[in-house]
Amino acid sequence: MNIKTNFKTTLSSIAIVTAVAFSSGSIAFEKEKSAEKKKQTSSWLSLSEKELSAVEAYGEEYKDYIYKTPTELTFVTETIKRAEKEGFKRLTEKSNLKPGARFYDVNRDRTISLIVIGKNKLEQGVRIVGAHIDSPRLELKGRPVYEKQKFAMFQTYIHGGIKTYQWVNIPLALVGRVDKKDGSVVNISVGFEENDPIFLVPDLAPHVDHPNRKRTSRDVIGKEELDVIVAAKPELDTKVKDIVVSYLAKEYGISEED
Repeated sequence: MNIKTNFKTTLSSIAIVTAVAFSSGSIAFEKEKSAEKKKQTSSWLSLSEKELSAVEAYGEEYKDYIYKTPTELTFVTETIKRAEKEGFKRLTEKSNLKPGARFYDVNRDRTISLIVIGKNKLEQGVRIVGAHIDSPRLELKGRPVYEKQKFAMFQTYIHGGIKTYQWVNIPLALVGRVDKKDGSVVNISVGFEENDPIFLVPDLAPHVDHPNRKRTSRDVIGKEELDVIVAAKPELDTKVKDIVVSYLAKEYGISEED
């Protein structure tokens, strides 16, 4: 009995000492980590003037690039221009696939492949880098124009995993292509130039949104509530929707059937 008691007491003492030692070590380690964090400075401060200029120039060029390429169609168009400046040529059945040659191939105006021919045989392998060129957005339904409470609206659906509440009360642009019934296409881009009109998904003002306040963040704005205001100025004898349809026909030569 005494032997067991002494053994248990010894084990308890060892456990306590170990725990204290481990705890002390952990505290010391945490203090060391905390000290390291305090010593860390912003990466910007570690750059030389030359490196800083290079980073900022790259950032400006990248911003210009993504500004010009909000959709797959515009991405492919802009990338072709830049690729051709770097020596890439359109891939054809007659292309000479010699080492070092550069080609690009486009699929339905919405995907692009940039190809550099290597020195080794194809059997020895290839390197492939893939990336998305689409982005979260609102898309228009097949016949999107309708009228509600004297407003002309575009009916939309979402593309990608967007947070719906981030899309209200901000200026939106309209970018895309209309494939007409006669086989021709019309490119549309409205909202990027300084004097262009903008589009807007309306939100409720704070004093009239009481029914929505119990919604969770993901449901504050429902997916079906993301319709866009197109116009709000009717004429005495013409509905505002008809004004929008007439404008589209006059400006772009497209009809509701297109």
